[in-house]
Amino acid sequence: AAAEDQGAPPGLAPSTAEEPSSPQWSPQPTPPAQPEAPTTQAVEHLGRMEINRAAASAKAAGFDLLGASEDAPLSWEYPLCDLARRCFVGHLAGAMTEARASQLKTGVMNGMDSIGWDKPSNSMGRMSRSTKWMVQDGCRCPYRYGGVVVNPIPFPRWMNDLMEEIMPLCGLPEPHMWPNSCNLNCYADGTDGIDWHADDESLFQGCEQPCAIVSLSLGEVRTFELRLKEDGDGAGKSQLRLRGGDICTMEGFTQRHYEHRVPKTSAKSLGLRVNLTWRWIKQHDRRCGLG
Repeated sequence: AAAEDQGAPPGLAPSTAEEPSSPQWSPQPTPPAQPEAPTTQAVEHLGRMEINRAAASAKAAGFDLLGASEDAPLSWEYPLCDLARRCFVGHLAGAMTEARASQLKTGVMNGMDSIGWDKPSNSMGRMSRSTKWMVQDGCRCPYRYGGVVVNPIPFPRWMNDLMEEIMPLCGLPEPHMWPNSCNLNCYADGTDGIDWHADDESLFQGCEQPCAIVSLSLGEVRTFELRLKEDGDGAGKSQLRLRGGDICTMEGFTQRHYEHRVPKTSAKSLGLRVNLTWRWIKQHDRRCGLG
């Protein structure tokens, strides 16, 4: 069902220019791989020279790193840079001030009040976190994952306003460059999370070709972890602490080779977190008008 097009909620009013906070994150060391396997690099505070080297590796594989774009801020870092597998995770910490991040969280929640969240079910029961799947006008692709099906709604006007603020920070200044879908997740407290998975659905073609995912965190600080698929439970983890106002990307063939999660905690005292994950649908559903 389509949602009524809403104007920009109060929290999505234009921001005032302020200095962003300094980057903060803490990767966990990854155990050495078996000799025959490529070594994963999880490097703290990659300098611009190293980012340029990663960008050259990406370009050789046929894609560009968002954080290495001339239009992106210089404060982008790539805490996971797996050159052999062409997998890259970018992090723009403090992409906006704490006050602006709080405004955006309020604006998104106000906008969602008039639309409503979904809590889909599968054979394991009802999902604990709330979610919503949004797509560009004309698209009717449902999002199928983990045994659930989430039907789409068109981008409300405030989503386009939000992308107008966020996408230039990712080196995407023009609307024709922007993602055509967004999955929103709302974590009420620390007991809400999402287990190990990859965004490898056919919609995004992330296993078949380079795939970029842009994620904005708003609200409570939560841990974001990645591990190699092939190593399973024995894999070492790379870890980021994502704060309100942080942007994180997964690029290249990360969905082919890595899994990620937001682990649950026992801390009900943790506050609400909203995560917006923008993606590019590359293979539309056969019943979609854009297919």
